[in-house]
Amino acid sequence: MEAIFESTTKNGDAYFTLHRYQNLVNLPHYHSEHELIHIDKGTAEISINNVLYVLHDGESIFAYANDIHSIKSNYNTIISVIKADTNYFGDLFSGRRLISPVLSDRYFSSYMLDSIRNELKHEDKYGTVIALNTLSTAFAKMLRHETTREAKKDISNTIIFKNYNKIIELISRDYATLTFSDAAEHMGFTKPYFSKLFYQMFSMTFTEYLNTVRIGIAIKMLREKQISITEIAYSCGFNTIRSFNRTFKDATGYTPSSLPGDYVYPYRIKQKEGIDPTLNCTIVLE
Repeated sequence: MEAIFESTTKNGDAYFTLHRYQNLVNLPHYHSEHELIHIDKGTAEISINNVLYVLHDGESIFAYANDIHSIKSNYNTIISVIKADTNYFGDLFSGRRLISPVLSDRYFSSYMLDSIRNELKHEDKYGTVIALNTLSTAFAKMLRHETTREAKKDISNTIIFKNYNKIIELISRDYATLTFSDAAEHMGFTKPYFSKLFYQMFSMTFTEYLNTVRIGIAIKMLREKQISITEIAYSCGFNTIRSFNRTFKDATGYTPSSLPGDYVYPYRIKQKEGIDPTLNCTIVLE
């Protein structure tokens, strides 16, 4: 599965973030925070480490730091997501791991999450303390009452985590000239191993990912209208205008010259960070 790395900033001194989304869809990814996903309304398909779960109203699921996970929901589904700082919660979660990541509303509920959300809105230190204590208590009850096992280090996820930034930096910097062979050599891997590892991290081949980044950058350049389509094609790494047009249409459904002004590319492209795992169809409610 794809393992796009996602970094998180905390809410002041709260050591966690809490956001609510509508129509949340993201690619398989991982990050250095624990994540609690709660279905406020609707249904969502959530994959954690290659296991698919279907959650409904009031249910929650927990992903440990560095777990590879993804979320797919529809337009009517509302989801709350908490990302908890492992530096703060590390002692609480150390040594034990949940047998099943799926939870009922026994520990987390829409009412409880709204309470945390409201406390974070207070412009004083007390709201932050209350919110953090509420979340810590819920996590503690979860770990006390749910069946757990001894935590074992996941070597495959460690390899992914270690190499992700190196790969993304390489593609973001050299997308116009980079080849599969160059990338494998730069990473110090054989071609077969690099191909396998890359697909595990990004759920697509090296060429598919590279072209996704190239097309995202090309769209940005087209809208800036500073150079011709031919110049854009070559500057993004396409050797012929024909291959550029074909790849562009495969990715967007349009040719470069017919792309609508209001077209929204599914992927958020950040040249320094590659592809943002959350797709553009997602609506951030708060």
